[in-house]
Order: sequence, then C-alpha cells, then structure tokens
Amino acid sequence: MAERVVITGMGIVCPLGHDVETLWKAMLAGKSGMAKTTIFDASTFPTTFSAEVKDYDFAKYTKNPEMHKDSNRGSGFAIGAVVQACEQAGIDIETDKPADGIDRSRLGIYLGAGEGSVDNDVFFGAIVEAWDTDKSEMDWGRWAEVALSGMSPMRELEQEPNMPAAHIAMLTGARGPTRSCLTACAASTQAVGEAMMIIRRGNANVMIAGGAHSMIHPLGLTGFNRLTALSTRNDSPETASRPFSAGRDGFILGEGAAMLILESQNSAKKRGVEILAEVIGYGSSSDAFRVTDMHEQGRGAIQAITAALADAGISERQVDYINTHGTSTT
Repeated sequence: MAERVVITGMGIVCPLGHDVETLWKAMLAGKSGMAKTTIFDASTFPTTFSAEVKDYDFAKYTKNPEMHKDSNRGSGFAIGAVVQACEQAGIDIETDKPADGIDRSRLGIYLGAGEGSVDNDVFFGAIVEAWDTDKSEMDWGRWAEVALSGMSPMRELEQEPNMPAAHIAMLTGARGPTRSCLTACAASTQAVGEAMMIIRRGNANVMIAGGAHSMIHPLGLTGFNRLTALSTRNDSPETASRPFSAGRDGFILGEGAAMLILESQNSAKKRGVEILAEVIGYGSSSDAFRVTDMHEQGRGAIQAITAALADAGISERQVDYINTHGTSTT
C-alpha cells in the first residue's frame, strides 16, 4: 500500500514578508509587494516596477554564511525558507549528528528552481570594453580578458538551476533523491507533486519541496518585455496585477522562495511532529501547443486537474477551494 504523504513544515521569503505569518497578515490586509525596481536601473525599460524582496539577509538564518556567500538571489531566499520549514517540522540543520529521527539518506529535495543571473556589471562591462567601434564587431579575445579579470567562478556557477538545491543539501545534510524542474510557472507545484510521489513509492521518507527564483535583472526584464508579457502600468504598480480583469495588460516580475516539508504519515507520527495537511492527489500534463500561451480549449489544464482528482479519489464536487495561477497576460 502506498505511503500517505503529509506536510509538516512551511517556510517563505517573498515581497510581502520573510515568514508565513507576515505574508498571511499582509494578504488579509490586501497589501501589494509591487513598487519601482531598485535592484538595477530599469528606468529605460517599458516596465519600471517589480515585486522585490526587501531588507532580507540570508546570513541571519545560518551559522555558516561564508559557505553560501556567493549564492544568487534565489538560493539566498531558499536558505531562509528552508530553515523556517525545517524548524517547524523539527528537522535539525547544520549538524553532523542530527537528533530528529530522520535518516539523511532518505531525506530528499525537489525544487522548481530556475537559472540564476549573470554577474551583470562585469558581463555587460566586458561587452562594452570589447566592442570594436572601427570594425563594428566584437573583439571576443578582449571580452574574455575583461570578463576573466572581473568574474568570479563561484558566482558564475550560481547561474546553474541546481544550485538552490545544493545550498539546501549543505544546510540539511539531505542525501536522498534530489531534483530540480524548470517548467516555468508550473515548476513549484510540479515539484511538490513529484516529491509526494517519491515518498509514495518508498524512495524517501521526507522531501523538501518548493521553489526559489528571481528574474528581476536586465536580461530577465528584457526577455519578458520583448514578449509583451509584462504590465506597463508604471503609474500604478500597486494595482497593475489584475488577472481577472478584462483590462489586464500583463504580469509583474517577482522573486522569492517557498518551501514545504513533505513526509510519510508514518514518519511524522513516529517523530511526533504536528501534521499541517495531507497531499492526496497530483496531476501533470503538457499542452503540446505553443511556447508562450495555452491551448484555446485549456486541454492541458483540464487533463492535469482530471488526473489530480482521479489520483485523490474524489470528484470535482468535493473541492472547496481553488487556487488559481492568474498571469494577467491577455
């Protein structure tokens, strides 16, 4: 019989707060996390605002900040979110002798985490330095010379989408199955579902699952602006996100991390930790349609929802709450 899978911990770092309670209160109060972009100068872009995580320092969450000093923004957010989730779930971190009753070889990680940003100042500075005005072409030898003098190998390694999971593994000692999926807006939900299935199959007892990312950087903003996917309501950032309005004009780039501790029910009961919820069904699909928009009939979403209901063994009439992914794109 398949293992029942429960949630025993939660953690979050986002524009509305650096913990679950703060986020929840901000949501109930109808607060907005959107404002003028300050991470870099976005004044010449069609979209000049975003949802940034403000006043955050991952160092306060770890005894060994030096180990994570080169982390990208996504990895830094992941550290804070994971520490919170582990604390609630009674999981020891940063120790060679954990006393939490969890076998580290059966503690895994599944993230929806994207690529990190390049070291923008050095990267673009090298391009400027290497441009040969007389020939109207790049001098790539010069570019490599300038880039090599200013870039840090570890900072460049942080572009890899596996790095948030690497930082989490160093924090927790997790040596079980580790995965990171890049399925865009579906990634973190997919990570939770796939992590649940890993526990069901008996390949792990506990999984750290969720997502972490930031695309608030020049290349990220350029890409989405060129797709015309972002709102350009620069005069009113706080009200720009309006996914269910006929007048919507795009989404807003945000950043952060959210993590759950998924655990077999047997493990949670054995450890005596509080069970917050149970994950009972998961469905996944592909539209097989276009890169930038969904099928007109919503066939991918319908297939995924139908599969999740079937997996859970319930009908649509038993669903009390629907959490939508509203992008605000036209």
